[in-house]
Amino acid sequence: MRKPLARAFLATAFAGFGVLTVAAPLHADDRADGLYGRFDGDLVWSVGAGAGIALGATERREALMADLRFRYLDTAGLFLAPRWLPDDPVQVALGVELRPLFPARFLLDLSSRNRWIDLLVDSFGVELGTLLVPGRGNLGAALHVGIGAEIPLWWPGQDFEGAYLRLTASRTEGGGRLGPPLPIPPWTLGAVLIVRLGASVGLADRPRTR
Repeated sequence: MRKPLARAFLATAFAGFGVLTVAAPLHADDRADGLYGRFDGDLVWSVGAGAGIALGATERREALMADLRFRYLDTAGLFLAPRWLPDDPVQVALGVELRPLFPARFLLDLSSRNRWIDLLVDSFGVELGTLLVPGRGNLGAALHVGIGAEIPLWWPGQDFEGAYLRLTASRTEGGGRLGPPLPIPPWTLGAVLIVRLGASVGLADRPRTR
């Protein structure tokens, strides 16, 4: 059951990517300030679900994926990303994520004034963490390294909130550090439909002077 679902989601995701790439220039906004509301809400969180392909030396396996992320000013934060492969226990990647292009673009005043392009560029990030494989009487752990970017699909206002298609690629090294060796495919490619929201928790508030 997982394979047809994964294939259908991937086909739809990449078809949508092609359409949006062609239509992107139509969404230019000369009023864009390059911040897109980031300083209005200092904490960004996103949640999503999708599908991917785990690639080994001689195998290719479909996977279902979930994604949960929290970032400060949409720049650095934590992620939790479970995935389910056929006949295997759930694998959970967790760690830290860094998105360096928004601070660089903002400080150098390199905004394109096109919200779609700016948000796509800003979303590029790298992640480093651990892949945990619980179940079957043991716990396996491996090094997880990944990259990703998020294609804007829909946003209700003049900011970064809305729906995105997240494209990811990750590499896993090692395995079985806390138990018997585990046959983990080294590469995983994925497409995840996510919803991003912002919240103000006061971390970016300027100190008040009396």
